[in-house]
Amino acid sequence: MKVAIPSNDGVNIFKRTGRAEKFVISEISDSKFKVIKTVANEHSHDHDENHSEEEHGHSHNELVKSIEGCEYLIVNMIGKHLKADMDKNRVKIFKTSSTTIEGGILDFISEINSN
Repeated sequence: MKVAIPSNDGVNIFKRTGRAEKFVISEISDSKFKVIKTVANEHSHDHDENHSEEEHGHSHNELVKSIEGCEYLIVNMIGKHLKADMDKNRVKIFKTSSTTIEGGILDFISEINSN
């Protein structure tokens, strides 16, 4: 299965998922993982943060396209609007307390193996 992780540096998980510069896409199979590509986050945040997202018709369509084919998004935090868009597009959210991509993926693998 494929998972996406928000990052700015390719090593650490970027806490502000929607504002991450890129997503690291990894393939998980038999409790092992490998990074298969890094994609740019095409989602832009050019609106004023003092306004609500509803006022701007805010959408995460570009972000969803960036991680197309991924079953999970591994994050530290996620806003309610982004979560709703992920739910609508059948991308499951896995929250990790790990700050690194590798640690987040290992947390995810541990979780799916315990179920």
